[in-house]
Amino acid sequence: MASVIVTERGGGGGSAAAAAGTAGGAIEAALACELELDFVWRFFWPLALCLLDLSDPCVPHANAVRALSYQVDKTGVASMGTVHTRLAITAAARAELPPRIWSEGARTAIRKELAGRVGAGTTERCVAYGCAALAWRDDFVTLPGAIYHSLPRGPPAPIGESPEDRARALIAHIHRHVLRDNHAERAVLLAVCAAAVRLTGDGEGGGALAECTGSTRFYASHVPCVSCAAAVAQFSRFLPLVRLEFEFEDAWRSERFDCAEVRRFGLPAEDEGAGANRGVVKHSFGGWTDALAD
Repeated sequence: MASVIVTERGGGGGSAAAAAGTAGGAIEAALACELELDFVWRFFWPLALCLLDLSDPCVPHANAVRALSYQVDKTGVASMGTVHTRLAITAAARAELPPRIWSEGARTAIRKELAGRVGAGTTERCVAYGCAALAWRDDFVTLPGAIYHSLPRGPPAPIGESPEDRARALIAHIHRHVLRDNHAERAVLLAVCAAAVRLTGDGEGGGALAECTGSTRFYASHVPCVSCAAAVAQFSRFLPLVRLEFEFEDAWRSERFDCAEVRRFGLPAEDEGAGANRGVVKHSFGGWTDALAD
């Protein structure tokens, strides 16, 4: 009989613990929901609405850039995180996900280029893989798939009349504490935009550039910052008929390659983790436009 009583008491204690655990879980869920709502109202929506304006040709470009810069300074947000960045880019730039098989190939190329390093932490370690095909009237140009690194550091050069310079004027950067004009994601879009400017002869973001059709795909090694999200929105603004497919990963949460997998890519042991660059096609921003001019 005593054993029965103990069993019943044990069962009652288990039920109480389960009830307490359920209540604790409900409180945590409610708190998480409250925090997310607070983030959405205070940070996400102000930035997302500015990104929408930035992609809208009916809103003056300079005004939209200033408005987003003001919100970035006001909120102090440099990145919106994985989920909210995807939401903002999808809405503002009408971006879609690339085909899964293409994304897997791009991710493999990025992992090979990084050679076991995390594709985040510094601007130089963040890379992107991109390609594009553009058409304007009877002219056509392709940018084959390649790895894009961050652009050289330093104060931005004065904007002139070359296709590269006009692309920098159209795809403006948004800075927060530090310059963010040299990120790899923007480098991809600058290369495509410069190719479109060269193709159409329209460096002012006018009707000829808007007539350009085609597609652009790129994959980034880490979550884009607000400035890179702004670059995507501006790309959609000036090249509305170019289909944009964009994907990225969270480098801090992605599984890192171990040495065996690095060796699988054909890198010698002494180069593991050192950023070996052999056998990987890389193009600088200017390299694409030089090739297009030939």
